[in-house]
Amino acid sequence: MSPDNSQHIFTLIIVAVITGFVLPALAKAFEIVFTTRVAKKTELRGKQLEIIEQLTKAVWEWRFLGKQVCYFGCDYKTNENRFRLAITNYNERVWHIFTEIKALKSRSIVWYPELVPVEIEKLYEYIKSKVDAPMTELMEKSVDVNLDLSNEFNEMQADFTNKVSPEIEKRIKAIAATISKATA
Repeated sequence: MSPDNSQHIFTLIIVAVITGFVLPALAKAFEIVFTTRVAKKTELRGKQLEIIEQLTKAVWEWRFLGKQVCYFGCDYKTNENRFRLAITNYNERVWHIFTEIKALKSRSIVWYPELVPVEIEKLYEYIKSKVDAPMTELMEKSVDVNLDLSNEFNEMQADFTNKVSPEIEKRIKAIAATISKATA
């Protein structure tokens, strides 16, 4: 066999090995890397959406419980049973909801940039100090049968519609925007 033929055979063997084994192995490696990245992004996005959905659900559940107290509080002397039931429902659920919001904040630390948990905490503080505290104070005052707090409950109900709901929406949109920037 001539050296030229040996060279050609050797070249053919090299080409066969590269096209038969090396290229498919490289293609498979790239596919695995790409699939893994897509899977991780999908998992991350799923966890992020799960947290924002749970946060939204908890916040709106709190809002409707509070609004119900104010709604029946507008005429609580006439509808005392419904009003007291609304207060009971609120008191039975509110701490669970607050705990859920705090837990979601803690979970968000794992899945989001630092700004997201900070924004969730701001939303929690707004709800707790700006709305829940005055409403709880008003509910406590309503125990005094000599007081008529219907106007105060009416004002608070209007605030739920005109101030609290838009503020909640604004804050949730800000959290969602922060999440979108983080995942872009």
